[in-house]
Amino acid sequence: SDSSGYRLWVEPPALKSHTQAGSLIVNEASSASIHIPADPMEQPVPLQFLISAHATRTNLPPEGVQVLGGHLHMHKQGIRGRVELIRDGIHIMDVYKTMAYDFDKQVPSWKRWKFLPGDALIITCVYKPLPEKDISGGQTTADEMCGFFFFVAPRGWD
Repeated sequence: SDSSGYRLWVEPPALKSHTQAGSLIVNEASSASIHIPADPMEQPVPLQFLISAHATRTNLPPEGVQVLGGHLHMHKQGIRGRVELIRDGIHIMDVYKTMAYDFDKQVPSWKRWKFLPGDALIITCVYKPLPEKDISGGQTTADEMCGFFFFVAPRGWD
């Protein structure tokens, strides 16, 4: 009997009742690594960040991590983004891609994939520069950032 006009369907993965999914931030590029110069033409500026195969080989469990989905996060000047899974030097898939990012309408991608030791991720965030002011990285929405969050299943989940 709600008259808002919104309908919400929630369809969580079928997890055992004694387990819980988790989340992981794999990259948060902020203050030191982001600088977008002012541009009166406002030409898009892509920035790329790498999670190396060495880093995942060192930090992921031997069986890897089952990813349920992910979410790319930027602030107000973010316009597009992509996260590529690279395995043994070969592009396997885009685990996240948006051609029209909107800070006010952020939506995760529910795509299952396995993140294995030795995999690499290329994270690309594309920004629209301001015409008269440089943009720096930081935590406020007046600043910018480029972060990818994944939602992971607990160990032993198939």
